[in-house]
Amino acid sequence: MICTTLKEAKAKLNMLVQEAIAGKDVILIRGSKHIAAIIPISDR
Repeated sequence: MICTTLKEAKAKLNMLVQEAIAGKDVILIRGSKHIAAIIPISDR
């Protein structure tokens, strides 16, 4: 699982999307709270 702040995610969004496509969980955090996830959309 990859946890990153919003600030870090802005700088490396393309890489985080590629990690999600590869099957890794990508979680965005603000402070100590999980606020969002990047997930791939299936073809179905």
